[in-house]
Amino acid sequence: MMEEGEAYRTLGIAPGALYDEILQTAEDLQVTYAGDAAKLANIEEAKEKVLDSTLRKRMEGSLQATYGGLTAREDIKAPRPTPWPTIANEYRKKISKRMFQRPSRQHAMQVVPFLGCIPLAGFISPRFAKSALVINTFFAVSIIYNRGEADVPKDDNGMAGEVRPMKRKPMALTLAITAFCWFLGFFTANKMVARGLVGPVGRLTFISWFLMLPALFVKVQWIEN
Repeated sequence: MMEEGEAYRTLGIAPGALYDEILQTAEDLQVTYAGDAAKLANIEEAKEKVLDSTLRKRMEGSLQATYGGLTAREDIKAPRPTPWPTIANEYRKKISKRMFQRPSRQHAMQVVPFLGCIPLAGFISPRFAKSALVINTFFAVSIIYNRGEADVPKDDNGMAGEVRPMKRKPMALTLAITAFCWFLGFFTANKMVARGLVGPVGRLTFISWFLMLPALFVKVQWIEN
């Protein structure tokens, strides 16, 4: 009975040869020695010995089945599922990159004086505090929603030349962010008022300052894409 090493030498292939390589080599040898019955029998025995050895090693787990240089489908290990925390962190990074943008000097000069100075009117005239808060809230919504949008074309008189339809997703995100910051400022101001650190008019200041953050750093138009 032919030994395993002799079988590899008969075929002229190295241990660990691919399945396709074993068959092709045996076929080529059979063509070469087509008139030699003894040699053909020897080649056939060597082929069967090598195939049996390859199958045995595969069953033992020491060799993966390969065909044409590719691992057999049944031997390919399923990829490990990505943990949910990793997925959530990657999604957070993607959203953060799209949603937050450092303000330019021009943008900061548009936002800070308005949201920073109007609250002072509440201290000068407490009756004006509620109106100033409404103005600041609408201003913040406008700044957040329109950031990144191209300027509306204007006619020779400086009037807007077109009326753009509202984009629902960016507006919904704008309102959600504005509401969150508005109530965060409101509850923070209430705590300060309860401790006697600021007066009721101080609510205007805190809410305006909390609205200033998204107005400076947030953009929402990306969600439409």
